[in-house]
Amino acid sequence: MMDQLSIPSVDTIDIEILMHRDAHFSGNFSIMLEYYENEGVGTLPDFSIKRIKNLLKHEETLGENLSEKLLPDSAKHAVEKAKKTYIELRKVYEDKKPNPVAMAISDLILTEDEYPEKEIKQLVSLQKDSVKPLIELLKTDTFYDPLYPGYGRSPLFAADALGDLQDEKAIPALFEALSQDNFFTDEAMIQNLAKFKKKGEEFLLKRLCAKPISRDNERAIMALIAFEKSPSLSIACLHLLEDEDFRADQLLCSYLVLGCANLQEKEDIKLFKELKQKLPKKAFLEFDLIAKSL
Repeated sequence: MMDQLSIPSVDTIDIEILMHRDAHFSGNFSIMLEYYENEGVGTLPDFSIKRIKNLLKHEETLGENLSEKLLPDSAKHAVEKAKKTYIELRKVYEDKKPNPVAMAISDLILTEDEYPEKEIKQLVSLQKDSVKPLIELLKTDTFYDPLYPGYGRSPLFAADALGDLQDEKAIPALFEALSQDNFFTDEAMIQNLAKFKKKGEEFLLKRLCAKPISRDNERAIMALIAFEKSPSLSIACLHLLEDEDFRADQLLCSYLVLGCANLQEKEDIKLFKELKQKLPKKAFLEFDLIAKSL
């Protein structure tokens, strides 16, 4: 193995830069540098131009491919998988009679636009034929990874298309995508769940009230709070706060308190205020905030 002292400052970020170079830029630092200097949509903030140039300099000095020497087998396998995904997506365009949905999905993933409005409109125009492939995209873990085609952005765009299509089969898929715990895409999932209004709220309320309590309950209330003001949500949150099991989960309890912001009836507001002494102290700040607004 190459002497690490001959390549100063090689760390996790440098390894990731090499992987991205190989997956997205045909193993060519010059192409990668041009892309980053032009601020392409797939640039990652941790990959500074200075770091890329430094690795290029080391590779030129050594006269060897740094990836061959530095990437562990697991990283090389991930790169090969990403490259094969590119090949599969591009094969669609080689068919004599290309499938319009498959082509539209590939266009969405491979787009270099900041926001692919045209590609999303095309998928929406294909109506129900687009729903299943878009849901499959949401369920494919690799498309959340910037190493793979789409730079981790594709699920966000797929969610927008599903929100516009308004097929109720998309509701569970949008919710399940929140289990990725991906800050970059979570907002899009929640916003598009909110587009389903009553149906979306009904689905999320069932997940919120379900036992045994899991992270799904927390994800459900986080999504519901983003909906328009809803007295039915506040009533549900109030009743759940009466349940000791729900109060015992401190983070979930805090969200439930916030969910009570739209209580309307005097009796419900009174019950809410009486519950304070049963709440964990960490929920007092949220409680006082909501209590003052009621």
